Amino acid sequence: MSYRQRHAAFMAIALLCVITAIVIMLAFVPHAVLLGVSGNLYPSAFSAAAIPIMAFTITFISIIYGIVSGSYDNTNNAVKSLYAGFSAFAPLFPIYILAMQLYKTITFVFL
Repeated sequence: MSYRQRHAAFMAIALLCVITAIVIMLAFVPHAVLLGVSGNLYPSAFSAAAIPIMAFTITFISIIYGIVSGSYDNTNNAVKSLYAGFSAFAPLFPIYILAMQLYKTITFVFL
């Protein structure tokens, strides 16, 4: 690994530690903000947002790694990388929406 890649990996690990500490403080201490009304993790705001929190964290750390390591020349290229694969799969999204509507309709009527 080059110096820039090692520095970017260190920055990504440090950022992951900071984000993990923030989530722990918001969800796992007594009387935390993301706990449910009964004081449990399920059902709570944390359990409802666990997957979006992980997705945002992975995306954010990836962008920071790309910027620090020099993979992206500027922030415009970093933003373009977020939607680069969308054009390849764009024709499948209407099919997905129709299939999910059909599935939810069938489960609503028969189950």
